[in-house]
Amino acid sequence: MGEHLRFTGELSITMVDRLQADLLQALQNRQPVTIDLDAVERIDTAALQLLLAVQREASSAGIPLTFCCPSQLQRRFKSLGISLC
Repeated sequence: MGEHLRFTGELSITMVDRLQADLLQALQNRQPVTIDLDAVERIDTAALQLLLAVQREASSAGIPLTFCCPSQLQRRFKSLGISLC
């Protein structure tokens, strides 16, 4: 089963506190988590850092974490040397 979190629009520094609370709550269940970024148009550095931190946290806790990303985000992440999707 697990958690499925879907984000839309822009993920920015103004949303990081709310995003962090949502993401950490999803990890607390210790069930697989899917983070759906398919409807995200833009991610700033602060939100990206948060996603990377959550990825590390899930990995260290042994919680399966999957990101669903549109191809343009996949290309952007790859160009930065980041493997999320």
